[in-house]
Order: sequence, then structure tokens, then C-alpha cells
Amino acid sequence: MRYGGWVIVPLMAASLWGQSNANKGNISGLVRDTTGNPLPDATVVALNTGTGALREAHTNERGYYRFSSIDAGAYDFRVEALSVSVGLKNVVVNAGGWVEVDVKVALNKSTEKVGLETSTVSITDSIATHVFPVEVIRDLPIDGRRFQEFATLAPTVQANAATRNELSFLGQRGVYGNVIVDGTDYNEPFLGGIRGSERARFAFTIPQSAVQEFQTITNGYSAEYGRSTGGVLNAITRSGTNSTHGEAFYQTRNKQLSLANPFGLDALESQQQFGGSTGGPILKDRIFWFVAAEGQVASMPRMIHFAALDSIAGGVTANIRPAYDYFRSLEGPFSQTNNAFAVLGRLDYQFRDASRLTGRFSESRNNAENAVSSGTSWIPQTTSALSNNGTEEDSVRTATLQWTSILPHALLNDVRFAYSAEQRASRANSATPDVQAGVIGDFGTQFNLPLQTDDYRLQFADSLTVQRGLHNVVLGADYSLLHVNHYDGANQYGTFGLSGSNVASLLSILSRTGGPEGNRFDDPSVVYLRQVGNAQVDARAHQMAFFGKDEWRALPRLTVGYGVRWEAQLNPSPDAANAFLVSNVRGYPFPFGRLDPTRLSNQLNHWAPRASIAWNVSGSGTTVIRAGAGVFYGQTPLGFYADALNNFGAAGGNLSLQIAPVGGLTVYQQFARAGFDLNRIPLNQLPIMSVGDVWIKIAGQPNQFAQANVFTTSGMNFHDPRSFQLAFSIEHQVTSGLTLSYQFNQLNTVHLPRVVDFNVPQPTVRPGDLSLRLFFGLRSGTPRPNPDLGAVYALDSSARSTYQGHSFHTRYRVKRAEFAAHYTLSYTRSDDDLAWPFLSTAYLNPFDLRREWGWSSLDSRHQAAGYAVYQAPKGIELTGIFRAWSGLPIDATTGDDTSELLAGDIGNRPLKQPGSPFPRNAFSNRGAKTVDVRLLKSFRVRESGKLQLSAEVFNLFNFDNVAFASAYDYPNNPAFIYGLGVLPNGQPASVNPGFLKLRTAQGGYNPATDVQLGTPLQVQLGIRFLF
Repeated sequence: MRYGGWVIVPLMAASLWGQSNANKGNISGLVRDTTGNPLPDATVVALNTGTGALREAHTNERGYYRFSSIDAGAYDFRVEALSVSVGLKNVVVNAGGWVEVDVKVALNKSTEKVGLETSTVSITDSIATHVFPVEVIRDLPIDGRRFQEFATLAPTVQANAATRNELSFLGQRGVYGNVIVDGTDYNEPFLGGIRGSERARFAFTIPQSAVQEFQTITNGYSAEYGRSTGGVLNAITRSGTNSTHGEAFYQTRNKQLSLANPFGLDALESQQQFGGSTGGPILKDRIFWFVAAEGQVASMPRMIHFAALDSIAGGVTANIRPAYDYFRSLEGPFSQTNNAFAVLGRLDYQFRDASRLTGRFSESRNNAENAVSSGTSWIPQTTSALSNNGTEEDSVRTATLQWTSILPHALLNDVRFAYSAEQRASRANSATPDVQAGVIGDFGTQFNLPLQTDDYRLQFADSLTVQRGLHNVVLGADYSLLHVNHYDGANQYGTFGLSGSNVASLLSILSRTGGPEGNRFDDPSVVYLRQVGNAQVDARAHQMAFFGKDEWRALPRLTVGYGVRWEAQLNPSPDAANAFLVSNVRGYPFPFGRLDPTRLSNQLNHWAPRASIAWNVSGSGTTVIRAGAGVFYGQTPLGFYADALNNFGAAGGNLSLQIAPVGGLTVYQQFARAGFDLNRIPLNQLPIMSVGDVWIKIAGQPNQFAQANVFTTSGMNFHDPRSFQLAFSIEHQVTSGLTLSYQFNQLNTVHLPRVVDFNVPQPTVRPGDLSLRLFFGLRSGTPRPNPDLGAVYALDSSARSTYQGHSFHTRYRVKRAEFAAHYTLSYTRSDDDLAWPFLSTAYLNPFDLRREWGWSSLDSRHQAAGYAVYQAPKGIELTGIFRAWSGLPIDATTGDDTSELLAGDIGNRPLKQPGSPFPRNAFSNRGAKTVDVRLLKSFRVRESGKLQLSAEVFNLFNFDNVAFASAYDYPNNPAFIYGLGVLPNGQPASVNPGFLKLRTAQGGYNPATDVQLGTPLQVQLGIRFLF
């Protein structure tokens, strides 16, 4: 047999086919002779060098062949046509990827040489993606061994306080992304985002050594994917091969090897990480096993300091001394822990025809003491007392089964079954009333503790791939059963809430014990809330989807993809057995319309057509233009519906009765009228009022639900978010291994959720107020439209956002080095950025939500990131990561509930001039930059072993990276208080001297308002054995 011919292989950075193919790849191409004529019925063979899996295909009448749903890995490739064989080794296929191998076979006897041209540009991928292979995941420096953090190295992906540190694709809210592991859903069904809930930002749920590769898709995706308005993170786990290999590692981080933070605080953790992985054959070419386990033990010093008290420390008078001294007694250091463990096991059976049966199980546990305080567990100095803190516990278990079967007549079927469950608990350090003292801080049980969430997802998916001619058709269906049991009641021990930014006034309100100075809590700025429901919700939902798509090689240089997806969510029905609450909400003529708390709309009309093209411009494979458009839906997490499901039950759900100033009576006066004198009770012994005492004796209501704040939805008018995307990109290979690309994205997302209080009066301008400030007067006795209830919060889907992004990307890959970098310029606008279902309202005036349109809280205008890997001689390897990003927007406040909407200072924006407030998010926070490096030195141990010593340095140049603490982490940040802007007499008001003031009068950074984004320079040492 003669060997001759030309092989043209455009190798790719991987493109995504869809969830049915999420942990598989594809190889396709054309087989032609040297004149360009197709060679039909040529035999094409792909051999997986790791597992021995052998796949065989034949070209059709146009010379086209394809391997669908092929396992990720390296392949030896061979084409046989008319007694001529062309071979190629090490064709690498990524998960979800598409490798194009075009072959030109020379049939004349004089040709004895095999020629090979490679390109890093994929000529048939209509979707731009970014792949992170096992070498990158294994060797790049990473702070917490959480594989998802590498995703921010891809263009248009961010994770920050505004996204709850969930991954945000294309400026979308973090809960509307989609994370997939081994082709199955890895999203938390209650709060949304990746499994692990809030703890996923601090601890891994899958061992990093178990992840083979992952990719981000932010340029549109095919109809096989859903449940995301922006993008997808797709990861696959490692499997065993015909060779037994593994690794074991130990890493330690000691604060003695690190530098102090910019505030001079003792905040550096002591951390140890350890674990390993191994896998191999049970039966060669047939049965493979793999197991990985990793652990982490970490402890961080933290400090409680009520910094607002410093401003009056030199002038503490007798009338504020008691509260001042009490707060000071609560200050001091404490320790916060972050311990984690994760294990994963996998078993693969490979049939002789390359069909494959895979089973996987994983489990993780995380325990973190003193880590729940107001979401600020990563901030070294807090204004929350230790009594306001608690312990976070989280555990995740998953089990999956996948059967990929190769069928006759170019058919392939892929079946998946998955079970995932999570238990999350937040335990309180105390059982006392919560006191929220405005800008000073908090003590007592945090208002939303304790809580417990148990959930699970059962998922079944099936897809059928049909190859006919130049078409590759995929048809599929997906079904998930979601179940959540959730206990979470706000204000379980009662909450005294003080509004305002005047430190002396706040201390005075807390210090009074009767007499000339007045009475404790005897001020209209004080409200009291008490949970009166059972705080329990148990719910089930059903998610389903059907899709069909076709990838059509319309011309040798043009690939067209098109398809449609339909998906739905059948939501649970609200418990509506509470006649009092239902009758006071259903059909009531609120100012914004009528509500029906007995109904929650099912989401059934989610039709999502999508289309894309890839054009090989010159035919040489060096320049490819891609374009696409489509409709994409996000699915609302069940946590957004929780209160709407249980509030109207016979026992109530998460319902808080609110005692606010009414009829000229303050909280103190209403308590005293009922026989409870708050003057006689020390601050550290405030009473836990019984539900009966609150609604009978204090509120004087006919039942415990009167005057309660209730939560529902806009009923049948509520819709899941929908985005329309346009995408365009051009990728060009400059030289072998070097590519440049440009990507444009335009999104318009509608039906985003926001919270609206339906039970508020029309705003007015108070007589004589020349500032023309809107005033609702709920603290001054203005009645609500329905006086029998407090706030009537409705989850409404009237919010909207837009995103426009321009990304520039380069990648260079040669034998010993790899480099990739990007810069993204983007503009994100919105009129609401709700990140949690239990957040309060965030608007200035619910009667004119048009004023809310402006820069989104997720508007990260400039982003740049990249990584490099260099394998030097003598077993030395140097790797690094750099990131830089601009600051997020800041919404200035007056520092008080100026409009008396009972929403604190949120939405109370200063005035630029009479009657004209500042736009939402009119100011900007500070950006940050960091460089992390890792140095590895390898030593051979016998023939197959390798011992590696490593040193990692995070924030190599020790950039300060100091910014203002986000309002998501620190809602009462004094640095965001601008002041009134305009006084009631119409004259300009003085700007608060602390507004956006980064440093103290002494020139140092202010830990009372600032945080460090990331860490100071830290060193981590490690040892790893590879075999």
C-alpha cells in the first residue's frame, strides 16, 4: 500500500454543538483528490489513543464524512481511498468541539510524501468559544482550586459583587447563566448559579484535579442549549485510560510569607490544600476507572470595628454614652474558617463499536464558622457584631449515568440521567433581636437567620443524531424535576431598624432610658419587624425542553446552522388558604393594578429560533467570519417564588408584621401602650416578643397577619427573561499558531424581574418644600392604599437590560508555550439589577420607573485578561495570569429614608437641582488589576514518575486594588452618602465630606468604607507527585 496525499487540518479552539453533545466532540471534513474532486466511499478511521476506542466512517457522494459525539481526547487519524492511505497523529478533540480535517489524496504513483497544513482557525464553527484544557487547569495559578474561576479569562465573562460572584455572561445577571458538567445541569435550583450556592465563591464542589477541560460560550449557542440569556460554562470530568496515571499534591499558604493588606489589618489566611487523583484500566480497551479527592483547611483573622463611632470618639456626651460603650464592648478580633472536602469517582465501559456507558458520583462538604454576616464574610473588618454572625454549612451530591450508543445508518443516540442534591444551612451565633443601627452597624441575630435549604434535581435527557449527506441533524428532549424544601423567615427574633446616617442621633435613640433625654426607640426613624409565619416552603417544579437543529455544509467554504428550541417550566401553585390575606390582595385596586396571589404563571411559550453561519473567506482556512442571531430564555430560580408560594397559606410563610410610626405614635410608644417599656430593658437583653404580643397587644390588629408585609408575583403577567442576541466575529490566522480575532455582541433582554411595592400612596411634594422632592410619608402617618396590610411586594417582570460588547482576542500556541489574552469594551444598561429574591425595592419612585434606566450595576466597561504557559528547559515551567477591570457603577444616596418609602436609603438619591434627582448609578467605583504567577520545577522519579515543587505568588506586584465596598456587601456604606443635594429652601446642600472619600484624614485607606479587591501579595508553596 502506498502512502501519499495532503491533509489540511484546521484545528480549533473548540465550538459548542449543544447539551446533548456537551461532553463529546465532533470530527468532520472533506476528502478530495488533488484536482478538488470529491472521493466518495473513502474509509475514515479515528482511534482514541487513550482508551483504544475506534470509530469508522465513510464519505458520501460529495466526499464528506463526520464523527458525531466522539469522546474528547487525542486521536490517530487515517483515511483510505483507492489503495492510498493518509495518516495523521494526535488530532485533539475538545468537549463540545468540532475539529475539521480536510484531506487531499494524491493518487499518482509519484507521490510518496504526506504533506500537512495546520490552522488554529476553525473553518466550520459558527459559534466562537474559548477552551481551557487540562494542562491549563492543572498548571495555572489559582487561588481556591475552583475551576469556574478560570472562566473570567474569557471575553465578556465577569464575576463580582454585583453578580453575587456568579458568572455573568454578556452583562447578564449571574442567575441567568448555565453551568453544565458532563452534559448535565449543574445549577442550584433555588438561588440559581453554580452548585454550592453562596459557598461556591469560597469553596470547590468538584475536585480541580477531576476536571479535564471546560469552555465558555458567549457568542450565541445552538438550540441544544437553553436556560440562559447570556452564555454557558461547559465542563467535563476526567476518565481513566489504558494507562494508569495520577497525581498527589499538598499546598500551604502561610501569612508569614505574605505582605500586609493596604489597611494594615491582620487579615491573611493560613490555608492548606491537599488531595490527588488517579485512574486506569480494569480491562484494556473496555473498562476504565477514575477517582479524585481534595481537601482544604483554612482560617482567616477578622476584626469587628464600628468605625462610624470614631468620628465622635472625642466628644462622647452622657446622652449617647450607654450605646457608645455597648458598641465598643462588641468590638474585637475573631476567627473565620473555610474548610472543604470533595470527592469524585467515575467508571466507564466501552463497547466494541465505541459505544460508551459512563457512571459518575461526586460529593462535597463545606463548613465555615463566622462566615455569614451580611454577605461580607470576605471583608476583613466588619460592622456586624459576632452575635450577628453564624456558621455556613453546604453539601452537594451528584450522580450521573450516560449511555452513548453508535447505531447503524449513521445514527447516534445519547441518553443521560442525573441526580443532584444540595443541603445548605446557616446557623446563627445567637438568638436575640437584631438591631440595625444605620451606618454604625448591627448586633443580635442577623435578620434572616437561621435558615435551611434542601433541594434536588432529577434530570433525564435524550438526543438522536442523524447524518444525511451534508446535514447533521440533532433532535432531543430534556426533562427535570426540581424539589425544594426551604426554611427561611426574616426577623424570627424581631428586628429594630434605625434609619439615618447621623451617628450621634442613632446613639441617642439607643441610649435613652426615659426622663429629659427621652425614650429608647422613641423616634420616627425606627421600625420594628417580627416574623409571624411558619417560614416554611416546600415546592416542586418541572422543566422540559424539545429541540431540533441542523448543521449544514452548504458549500465547501460555508457552514449554516439553524434550529429551534422550545422549553417550559411548570411552576407550583401558591398555598392560598389564608382567607384574610387573599381577600386583601386578590382583586384589590392597587395603584399599579390588581394582583392574584392564588396564581403563579407557568412558563410555556418559550420558542427560541436560532441561526448562525461560518464562512471560510479565502478557502485557505486562515480567515473565518461568523455571524448569528437567536432568542434565548433564562429560567427563574424557585427562590424568587418562595415567599409568593407560602405567604398566603393558612399559617403564613415568610411574613413579617411591621410596627412603623403610625398616627403620630413611635415604636416605643406603641410598645409602651401595650405594657412593654423598652426603657427598662438593657440593649443586651432586648426581648423576643411573642407573635401574640406583637399583633394583639402592640399592633392591636384583628389577627396576626394584619399589617404584615406580603410578597406575591404579578401572577399570569409574570414571564421568564428573554434575550435577543446578535453576534459577529472574525478570526484570522496570522502565522502558524498565532490568531487574532474580533467579536461583537448585542443583546436586548426583557422580562427581567424586579420587586415593586404595590401598596404605596402617590408621592407628593410637601408644602413649602422648594427642593420639590417626592415624598410618600409612610413614616409620617400617610395611609397605604390598603390600610389593612403593610407592603405588598410583587415580583414583576417589567425590567429590561441591554448589552453591547467589542472584544479583541489573541492566542499564540507553539510546542513549549501558549499565550492568550483579550480586551473587552462593553456598555451595559438596565432599569433594575435585582440579584436576590428577598432584596427590597431599589427605585426612587415606583410610579415612574422610566427614571431608573441608566448604567447597569453590572456595567464593567473595560475588561482585560490573559494567561501564559512556558515550558523551559531543565524541567522548569512558568505560568501566569493577569486580569484588569474598571470599576462598577455606584448609586449615590441621601443617607436616610428621605422620601419615607420605608426602604431605608436605597433608592433615595440626591437632587442635582430642584425636582431633578441624580440618575441611577451616576458614579463609578474603582477598578483593579492583578498578576498571579506560578513556578514549577520537575524532577524525574524512575521512568514514569515526576516530582514537582511549586511556588505561587498571587498579586505579584502587590497592587493595592482598594475600592469602596459594594452596596451588595455593605448596604449602608457611608462612602455612598452624597447628602440631600438640594435643601428644602431650594438652595444647594453641602456634599457629605465622606462621599466617595477613599482615604482618612491621616492619609491611609479607610477600612470602614473600603475593601481590597482580591488579596495583597501572597505566597503559596506546594509539592506534587505525578505518575
